[in-house]
Amino acid sequence: LREREYNRWVKRQESVTPVSPLALCVADSPLQFVASGIEIEPMQATLLVDLSVTSSALRSHSFWDNDVKLTFKSEHGLGVLSVVSGLKHVHVDGNTTKEMTLSLASEHGEELDAVLKHILYQNTVAVHDGWDTINVHFLENILNIHIRIRRKRLPYLYKTSSLSPPIHERVTVIIKTFERYEQVNKLMDSVNKFYPDMTMIIADDSVHFQKIDKKNVLQYRMPLQAGWFAGKNLLVSQVATEFLLWADDDFIFNEKTKLELFMEKLDNMELGADLVAGYVGVHSGCGTCLEVGRGKEGPCVTVNRRCNRGPVKGYPQCVHVDRTLNFFLARTQALQETGHDPHFQHIGHTELFLDGYHHLKCICCSDVEVDHVRGTASAFYNKNRNIGGKELRDHHTYVAFKYGTKCLEYI
Repeated sequence: LREREYNRWVKRQESVTPVSPLALCVADSPLQFVASGIEIEPMQATLLVDLSVTSSALRSHSFWDNDVKLTFKSEHGLGVLSVVSGLKHVHVDGNTTKEMTLSLASEHGEELDAVLKHILYQNTVAVHDGWDTINVHFLENILNIHIRIRRKRLPYLYKTSSLSPPIHERVTVIIKTFERYEQVNKLMDSVNKFYPDMTMIIADDSVHFQKIDKKNVLQYRMPLQAGWFAGKNLLVSQVATEFLLWADDDFIFNEKTKLELFMEKLDNMELGADLVAGYVGVHSGCGTCLEVGRGKEGPCVTVNRRCNRGPVKGYPQCVHVDRTLNFFLARTQALQETGHDPHFQHIGHTELFLDGYHHLKCICCSDVEVDHVRGTASAFYNKNRNIGGKELRDHHTYVAFKYGTKCLEYI
């Protein structure tokens, strides 16, 4: 089981954080060298792979008529260079320093290629995620070898009972509610109807609090009117499964609420998706793009609700999007890393996707639906849920400040 989960994790990392390919450079250079694609962990070492003298340089008179000199320098000073296996005719100056020079008489020039196979770079300065560049001076040429230094993720695996666990061991339903017990009870009943063993977690900041006593339900009573995103933070923090299903408290599961179809996409590691959403009601549709224009005074964000980023390969019913409706299955770890800003007490939806804009990969599919049955809300609920005036202006002011936006518009 652990091996299976570990292999799934490795495959997903390959899809979401691909390793830079080795860029082998030859052209008119006197050296063949890898310009980029070399990567190490902090305080680790690596050979400067595929470093060799080109055939054109070996035929050059300047190579054989003069003593050979080759200098390596750490441009950013993040590491030292050394020769791990020297030859007797090669003189090394500055071995295990930030600048190292190799020199040898021209009659022993053929030995240089053998030495180049043993040039070692050792990171010596603590770097969490950065680059060092090795400047190589040879035959009046300056070459640059770029080395990525960064910590790689440790695995984060979720334990289940078997290699083919039931869906309730992989998915938790999370629901934020406020003063809508009639609606949330209908939702919970519908979940138990179609997924009778699935855990549901409720975050409830109602003023007129009612204890919920239903199968598979965990209810967390929050401080009064703690707010929308504070509740989401609480919910996400309590999920112990690999995936979470977000549902508003006035949704109802039906025959087309097939969470297995969501799982199929998220289990496809080639897609590398973090979040897959469905339809809320038959006519809700899919597709919102966050179009970000950059400028000196800050970005201008347009929320285009008639837009998508194109079809998903292998799933014609799905499209890539930047924002979805509030009905989605997501990787728990992805939403935990994105977080929910508790400043957003009454309004907050697009803001989650703005927080995840640079890393949250979302798709939306038409093959999974949930019903949206608003019902009748109390006057107390409407008074506290629907804001305007100064509170709404304060919300827009905070959004503009937080994201440094010059403008935010919906079309």
